[in-house]
Amino acid sequence: MIMESQLPKFAKEPEKYSKLRLLEALQELYLSVEMLKEGYSRNSASKFFLSWKALLSSIAVSNFNKIVEDKRKEGKEDEVKCTCE
Repeated sequence: MIMESQLPKFAKEPEKYSKLRLLEALQELYLSVEMLKEGYSRNSASKFFLSWKALLSSIAVSNFNKIVEDKRKEGKEDEVKCTCE
C-alpha cells in the first residue's frame, strides 16, 4: 500500500503531497463504504472522518499559495505562519 511510506513534506513537494493525500482520501472512503456494507457503522464513520481529513489536507495544500496571497492582500501576514520546514 502506497500510504505505508512516509509522506513528503508539503513545503518541499506540495504537488506530490497533495496527490498522495487525495489518494489516501479515496482509499479511506472506499474502506468506509465497504465497512458500512458489512454493518460496521462505527468503524465506517471513523474511516469516513479520516477520508474527509485527508481530502481537506489535499485541498489546503493545493491552495496554500492562494491562501497566503489572500492573507497578504488583507494585511494579515502575521496570521500565516508555516512551521513545516
